[in-house]
Amino acid sequence: MTAYSDAYQALTSGHALTPAEAAQLLARVHDEHAHELADLVRSEARKLCAVDPQDTRAIDRRKRRRYGGMTAAAALIERARAEATAAAT
Repeated sequence: MTAYSDAYQALTSGHALTPAEAAQLLARVHDEHAHELADLVRSEARKLCAVDPQDTRAIDRRKRRRYGGMTAAAALIERARAEATAAAT
């Protein structure tokens, strides 16, 4: 079950969570969302920056810069996710 489903069930079941359980559950939700976001950024980078044989060198350079920026953003998201996960445990 996903962390979001677990959180929804915990909120609707009437079972009170301890602060530690709630923090752990929220950390799992955050972790899953951050991972999905980083994957989406990488996927979009591959689509937007795909090499086209008709591209000029200038367009190719711009695409490479854009791709580098987008993959750096995905890496930053992953790093923040890892740090948040480490802080929660």
